[in-house]
Amino acid sequence: MGTTSDKLQAIVQSKGEIKSALQNQGKNPTDVLSTYGGLIESIDQVEFLNEEIWKFSGHEGIVRSLAVDIDGNVYVGGDDKTVRKISPDGQEIWKYTEHTGAVRSVAVGIDGYVYSAGGFDDETVQKISPDGQEIWKYTGHTGAVTAVAVGIDGYVYSGGEDHSVRKISPDGNEVWRCTKHVYFANSVAVDLDGYVYSGSDDSVQKISPDGQVVWNFASDKIQPLSVSADIDGNVYVGGVDKTVRKISPDGKEIWKYTGRIGDVNAVAVDLDGYIYFGGDDNYVRKTRPVIGTFYMNGLPDIPINVYNVQKKFTEIHGMEPIMVWSFTGHTDHINAIAVDLDGNVYSGAWDGSVRKISPNGQEIWSFTGHTDHINAIAVDLDGNVYSGSDDKTVRKISPNGQEIWKFTGHTYKVNAIAVDSNGNVYSGSNDETLRKISPNGQEIWKYTGHIDNTGSTYYNIINAIAVDSNGNVYSGSNDKTVRKINPNGQEIWKFTGHTDKVNAIAVDLDGNVYLGGGNGIVVKVNPNNEKIWEFTRPVSFVSAVAVDVNRNVYAAGFDKAVRKIRNNTVLQKIAYYD
Repeated sequence: MGTTSDKLQAIVQSKGEIKSALQNQGKNPTDVLSTYGGLIESIDQVEFLNEEIWKFSGHEGIVRSLAVDIDGNVYVGGDDKTVRKISPDGQEIWKYTEHTGAVRSVAVGIDGYVYSAGGFDDETVQKISPDGQEIWKYTGHTGAVTAVAVGIDGYVYSGGEDHSVRKISPDGNEVWRCTKHVYFANSVAVDLDGYVYSGSDDSVQKISPDGQVVWNFASDKIQPLSVSADIDGNVYVGGVDKTVRKISPDGKEIWKYTGRIGDVNAVAVDLDGYIYFGGDDNYVRKTRPVIGTFYMNGLPDIPINVYNVQKKFTEIHGMEPIMVWSFTGHTDHINAIAVDLDGNVYSGAWDGSVRKISPNGQEIWSFTGHTDHINAIAVDLDGNVYSGSDDKTVRKISPNGQEIWKFTGHTYKVNAIAVDSNGNVYSGSNDETLRKISPNGQEIWKYTGHIDNTGSTYYNIINAIAVDSNGNVYSGSNDKTVRKINPNGQEIWKFTGHTDKVNAIAVDLDGNVYLGGGNGIVVKVNPNNEKIWEFTRPVSFVSAVAVDVNRNVYAAGFDKAVRKIRNNTVLQKIAYYD
């Protein structure tokens, strides 16, 4: 995420581009303004504003700390010695009363467990279950515990009036302590990389995962009481100066907000950018930052607040792409291509070999364990490769090119393969079945839903398979249908819009589709079904297409070559406001 001025500049730049589209996702999701930019009269940058959404007044004393979980539930601790769980709409869910002193700090993990820190007459860190029951209690501090945080790995961090910051294991044992603060450690937070942020009376420190100080943001005016970090490593600090500050990952102040009427004892930020404040007025407030406003032509007196800006790029046209390299190691038609997260390419051909090719086009290894043509290839997150062949087998191959297992359940050629995030393999064949195979090579189920409606022996051959993040499987066949199948092998729906057999397709992270066919051309189509470019270098039938995370395209066909192609397009800039 950029700074306030960066985000506003994103809107300004869109105004001067080919088009500008502004979508109001907050107040009315159906209110879409697609303009040519000229309708935007002006854009104003604001210092920092907040809109109040709700206010919870159940505490009987000063609110000292709060935290927010991934579902929007809020956890609050205060001088009334309680921890409260509050629903996203501001209603109390449960109250925890095991502390013997004021609750100075609370935190919540991604698994829903809550951590609370006790002040005078308590001096403990306590772990609380998602339903409000005590799990364990840490008693290592020698003074009031004023701060607690938890990382994504379950390690807990606490700060106290003994001037120390402690790292505590998930089962409640101390890992290390850092004692570099001169004054009390009033607040503590941890980011996704395990870096810890602690606030004392005159500074904020960044501490490495092994307990060493990285930087020190010092000011005699801050006196921080609470620290929170967002997913981008930005830090939010509230203190006795009645101010909330946002500090960049490298220790620079981005903005400050001075609209509070008392000390800011607690500050938190959720995944959607909503900011929560608690302080000496006993209230908890949910707010969202207003980073700017703009005005439309004809409505000069009606400012529209901008809360969040996300830049997106839609390709509107393109030139013929650029070929990066061509690999010519195969001796027969290439039928299959896959690419892993590191940019390594895997190709299978009628010469019976599977080849691993480096990102710069050099062969790494060749697997020749099949006894017939290779028709399908997939690669999992660990670099294991799966190949299907006319020899009726599916093979699992290690990252260094050695066979791990062989599946022989099919009774005819294997045409298609996919693998899910759990290592389950899906194969489709000329035997008109789709099989789910376990990571160790055992059949889990067999799907036979593609039906021969013509009497032709091979009418419902399965040519293409894909699997989504939820384990649903998609199969394309000579019967001109695409089927969606659930993880248990049951059909969910059937798509019958095709007028010819379904073969091969690839989709990138932006939703652009890449098609290769018998005319020897690779075509790129955007999500709006508009052709972006076509690549005509292949001189014969294109039988395989793949795309990597960097949007490089790989094409292969009957000319025995694998080609890496770089996208070459003109972008349309679009800014959305929320």
